Formats: sequence, structure tokens, C-alpha cells
Amino acid sequence: LRGTSGAIGQALKALAQKQALDTEIGRLARAAVTAPDTSHRRSGGGAGGGGGAGNKKDKELAGLLGEAFVYEQFRLTLPGFDERSWRSCNRNLYGLEGKGDDSLGCDFSYRDVDGRLTTDPNRPMCYMDVKASSGDGSEPFQMSANEWNKARECHESSDSVYAVIRVAHVREAPTVVDIIFDP
Repeated sequence: LRGTSGAIGQALKALAQKQALDTEIGRLARAAVTAPDTSHRRSGGGAGGGGGAGNKKDKELAGLLGEAFVYEQFRLTLPGFDERSWRSCNRNLYGLEGKGDDSLGCDFSYRDVDGRLTTDPNRPMCYMDVKASSGDGSEPFQMSANEWNKARECHESSDSVYAVIRVAHVREAPTVVDIIFDP
């Protein structure tokens, strides 16, 4: 992979150019999310848990494609959103330089000074985690304890917000179908 200049990057960029980012999808009414039970550990871990080695590889690929699509779409849509915004290790798999870090509790960070994504310029720092699926994006997803802790930290902050970006149909026609602010 060579980032946007590679074949996959070019295909994702072309798909992103065809879709306008609708930040209003993050304003939908929804039920409250409950905190995860961290009193005991589950085997498997990671986004989606369980399954064999093939299943784990499929989920890792879906995660990479989802993050790459969000990168390409937000890069085209949000001023100042660039490769420095992509924080996870998937940035390296996509072909971007610089070391990614999966311990941050988010995949992207972005200073939204215009409030274009969050609609709240008073809370300009936005931390985002991508949850991608091959389905329609309505299925449940897991958040790691690290992600939940980052979301809680943002909830208690006066200048940052946490967002979960849902990407559906990640393998054939990726689309951002939901943005869950402050889960």
C-alpha cells in the first residue's frame, strides 16, 4: 500500500469524492449507551472479539479499510485534516510515514476550530474511533476499555469531544452511516 497514491487509496479517494459527508447524521436521537463491564476479561478481545484466525484477519482488514476511507473522506471535507490526524498503527499499513500508536483510545484526532464536524467550536478537539463493518452498520460493536476511557475523559473535558464513526459496506462501497458523538 502506498497511501492515497496506491491503487486502494485511489479507489477509496474516488468513492469519498462521490459522497458528501453529512455531519447531521451524528445528531440522531438514540438510546443511551451503557458502560462496558470491565470487572472480568473476555478472551479474544479487539473489535468484534471471538472467531478463528481468518475471522480476526477479516476484522483487521475491515478496520484498516474503514480507517482508510474515513481518512480519505475527511481529508477532502475537513480543513486541516491530514495525515497527522491519523493516529492508529493502521496509518503505517496504509503506507503513511510516521509511527502510529494503538494505545491512544482513538484512531484519529482533529482540531475542529470551525465546528464543521462537531458543530461546537467551543470544544474544538475531536478524538475519533472508526467502527467498520461489511454489513449496513446497524449491528452492535465493541469498544475496548481504552476507547471507553478516552470517551469518558472527553465527556468530562470542556474542550474535547469523542466520536465513533460508523462505516458500512466497507469492502464494496464504504459509506459513513453514523457519527456517535459523546457515547
